[in-house]
Amino acid sequence: MNGLDFSKLTVTDIELVTLAQGKAGAVLPLVDPTNFQLRLPRKQHGLVLVQKGKGRYVFQNQLVLETNPGTLLYLPKGWKYYVETLEASEVICVNFSVLEDVSPEPWVYKLKNTARWAELFENLLRLWRYPAPGYNARCKSLLYEMLASVEEEQHAK
Repeated sequence: MNGLDFSKLTVTDIELVTLAQGKAGAVLPLVDPTNFQLRLPRKQHGLVLVQKGKGRYVFQNQLVLETNPGTLLYLPKGWKYYVETLEASEVICVNFSVLEDVSPEPWVYKLKNTARWAELFENLLRLWRYPAPGYNARCKSLLYEMLASVEEEQHAK
């Protein structure tokens, strides 16, 4: 991972938590994905848990990141990219904003405890889909737990 200190970030908002599925051979976006002039930069930061399938994320600076089941992908705000789905896939992603003006390079990381991460993401998805009083604070709490877990896994090498 790139050394971004997640413990110093202040989450201001969670924009979207979603379960996405892709067919093998799909490229997103569908309209001229390789023309980065047509792409809008990401409006938020994102964490993506890959649960099934393989994919390839191609970024504006020619950086290519491969994903597999059990990997965590960080997508920074302001970056342009497209996705190639190499196998039928399923991912859970969370888009979020932070107070600090940071936009480090994207990274992908093979998780050590995939069951724990799956539980965190699935709990976040459930809270987001079925909002009850206090859900926004609970979602932020789970996101902070994820960010802390990134730091823990990074230092446990």
